Amino acid sequence: MSLPDELGVEWIEGEHEVRERLEELSFFTRTSLFCVHPSPTALYLRRGVDLRFVHERRTLGDPDRLLAAGARVRVLDRRLDPLVVIDERVAVVPIDPEDHARGALVVRQPGLLTGFLRLFERLWNEARELPEPGLTDDDRRLLALMASGSTDEATAHQFGVSVRHLRRRIARLTARLQASSRFEAGVEAVRRGWL
Repeated sequence: MSLPDELGVEWIEGEHEVRERLEELSFFTRTSLFCVHPSPTALYLRRGVDLRFVHERRTLGDPDRLLAAGARVRVLDRRLDPLVVIDERVAVVPIDPEDHARGALVVRQPGLLTGFLRLFERLWNEARELPEPGLTDDDRRLLALMASGSTDEATAHQFGVSVRHLRRRIARLTARLQASSRFEAGVEAVRRGWL
């Protein structure tokens, strides 16, 4: 459906079309990506961008992909309607809150955008941080070996796993620490008292 350009609202019909538009918009994200109950598979996530996600606790699933990209994730125990705000300049909301597959509105109109930003901030402030999963003895041992300068091959041998498996585990620990490198992970682990 076409709307006059001066309204600052684009109407997109169909789930596939919405997914493509979200991918396109998020690909060019420069500063921030704020999402309520999003479908992260349709979004490009990158470090250096303020990534904040609010999810319904019952539908959160595994937040590893979000955390690995450096996102901050919070949860609420109630139903949430999807909202994506990109660079505080564009918002994407469903046409029909009861049937998200119908399509979405891409909003650039400043008055509406201000309302969506306020809504996101209110939900963000109301939501609770994800509880940090407990650190296992193996996690502590791995962090200590990383800090000592042990090679991946030597560390993998000590754990009895492949180097590839070890590197995935290191990546998960690094993501949990919201670090972009192993060095940063070590610094953050010390700051949190994990080492």
